[in-house]
Amino acid sequence: MLKDTVMKYYLENDYNCAESLLRGANEYYGLGLDEKALLAIGGFGAGCYAGRLCGACAGSVATVSSKYIHTRAHAEELARSRVEQFMKAFTETLGSDLCAELKERYWDEALDKGRCRKTVGLAADVLERQMDMYRAEDEKR
Repeated sequence: MLKDTVMKYYLENDYNCAESLLRGANEYYGLGLDEKALLAIGGFGAGCYAGRLCGACAGSVATVSSKYIHTRAHAEELARSRVEQFMKAFTETLGSDLCAELKERYWDEALDKGRCRKTVGLAADVLERQMDMYRAEDEKR
């Protein structure tokens, strides 16, 4: 499961939410991202350190982008559609895409000990479901 790989990065290797989603997905889906590309997502953790867009959401969008953008984003209608679908699924499942709101909803100090374990796990579940759906749609083409 993608969640197991993501949680390895999050809990065992101390990467932030955004890093864990992208690193876990890179490994799980064989995206071929190099270390420099993986480092680029780091500043999205903790909602860009401001409680804004959830880092786990940002790392997931980066995963979808890495899979479906081949030239530039404006030229990739399929990528746009897939990101829109992901964002809809993410917000429907978690109730928001804002870090501050998700922290209020899912934070459990006793469990999390300063981490957003539940949010990261839920994000990984949504990403895996969406990627499975995209793969099935791709196979029909």
